[in-house]
Amino acid sequence: MTDTAVPRRSRRLLVAGALVASLALTACGSDDDEATTTPASDAPGTRTVQTAMGPVEITGTPKRVVVLDTPELDTTTTLGVTPVGTVKAAVGDGFPRYLADKAKGIEVVGEIEAPNLVAIAKLKPDLILSSKVRDEKRYAQLSKIAPTVFTETPADWKANVITQAEALGKAGEARRLLTDYEQRAKAVGRALGDPAETTVSVVRWLPGEIRLYSPNSFVGSILKDVGVALPPAAEKATDINATLSLENLDEADADVVYQTVYGPAKDTDQARGTKLPAWKDIDAVEDGRVYDEPDDVWMLGIGITGAQQVLNELEKTLPAAQSR
Repeated sequence: MTDTAVPRRSRRLLVAGALVASLALTACGSDDDEATTTPASDAPGTRTVQTAMGPVEITGTPKRVVVLDTPELDTTTTLGVTPVGTVKAAVGDGFPRYLADKAKGIEVVGEIEAPNLVAIAKLKPDLILSSKVRDEKRYAQLSKIAPTVFTETPADWKANVITQAEALGKAGEARRLLTDYEQRAKAVGRALGDPAETTVSVVRWLPGEIRLYSPNSFVGSILKDVGVALPPAAEKATDINATLSLENLDEADADVVYQTVYGPAKDTDQARGTKLPAWKDIDAVEDGRVYDEPDDVWMLGIGITGAQQVLNELEKTLPAAQSR
């Protein structure tokens, strides 16, 4: 069976059963290619979804979906689909806090970095959702369990939502929800008058690394949808973030700074860095416009509901920061 073929139900169950036995003794495979979105259809017929690993055919409306990252958990639950299996993040409580209630009762099939393929096969899924950056080396085995739809990376989140929604048979609904999000983002910007006159930085403290997020990231794209400016170091970054050091923290200079911490704060340079002149000289720091945000929401959600959560905070804090 090729990676792009749609197995018949009986064949898929046979393969899944064989995989349960064989995976106990063997490890992983791989594959690759490139991702795009697909024509929208909420009809339950057969459709071809263009994925990061090539075209995948899906018949009907999937009922038993397994998701292997938090963006896919956001998309499925936002669209009213409760997965039968999901993975947990390696930090915090395992799920973004805004998804914790929706994740109750879903069987956990490992952590994001190490999904349990035997547990996945036992669930007899009819669709698996993940991304190439997370699970490329596992694609060959996953696609033997069920039709497997990968996006390229979580960063291009709007296109990813449409790809995942097409696989779920809910592309029309996803487009409507994205339109609602974009209209709200514009409204948040309009409340500022000219949003481009406000500069915003998002800084993330990680063990051994400090990141300044660019327009290519999830949270950076939300800021651009609102219409605010990002500092030059963020604007010119070609990846999802620029990397800061303790010596150049002032490259995060902005009217407003939002900061998050990945994992325990004591494992990062946050306490040391925020005492340095390079940090204290930032306009937002001098003016008391630094906001601590939940890392699991701002950095791990990466979906429509997660984006709405970020807009909730921007709506509260940006006008207040401007009025000071």
